[in-house]
Amino acid sequence: MNRKVSVAPMMDCTDRHDRFFLRLMSKNVLLYTEMVATKSAIHGDRKKILSYSPEEKPLALQVGGSNKEELAEVAKIAEDMDYDEININLGCPSKKVQKK
Repeated sequence: MNRKVSVAPMMDCTDRHDRFFLRLMSKNVLLYTEMVATKSAIHGDRKKILSYSPEEKPLALQVGGSNKEELAEVAKIAEDMDYDEININLGCPSKKVQKK
């Protein structure tokens, strides 16, 4: 049976090393990045923040923000970087995210 399985993203947990380890356990799961703030993705060190190795794919970028223009810009960046999915986080329980 073919099922799409996801590994839930977690802040400060699903970094590149964790995703590589998870990929070793299964080739059939969709992995997620840590949640990346829109401002970090736009103005930060993109290579450090958004890069990944091909072995991690399929891979979804999880992004959080409250500005629709910034969310659209990050979605375009993610598309250009060949992410398989863009997950816009709108229901995060984090106080930092909820303040907007």
